[in-house]
Amino acid sequence: MRSSLFGGLLLLALTGCGGDPVADSGTPDALTLFSIDGRDEKPRDAGQGAETFHGYPVLGKVEIADAGQRKELVAALKDGIARRPKYGAKCFWPRHGLHVVEKGKAVEYVICFECSRFDEFAGGERLRHELINPDVQPTFDKPLKDAGVPIAPK
Repeated sequence: MRSSLFGGLLLLALTGCGGDPVADSGTPDALTLFSIDGRDEKPRDAGQGAETFHGYPVLGKVEIADAGQRKELVAALKDGIARRPKYGAKCFWPRHGLHVVEKGKAVEYVICFECSRFDEFAGGERLRHELINPDVQPTFDKPLKDAGVPIAPK
């Protein structure tokens, strides 16, 4: 019960009462963008020291040092959630992940643009599984491509 209460309070502190993503200021203090391979659909433990993000193998990641680019990614995330489709596919084969820190609090997102769904995590607990508009995907692909990080094929 205590962890559920803490999780709920943390969610409110991070996202505000309206359920918006982290970064109420619009610019998080730190942001890491991950390219993950969720084609197996089921998360798994890291094997042989392989890096994973919420159980999905990491193909590469980019620390977003530029505040303007962090702001752009958070804005795209918020926009995609605000304009979410009515329906998404039942699959969940994520290829993108975000680790966002603002005011010492971290929230992570595992995103599947193919099925238009995302998971949001804080404190190791999944807070929500909702829809996202896939037309914001190019904003997430660009920093990965610019850094030469591969993105798992569809």
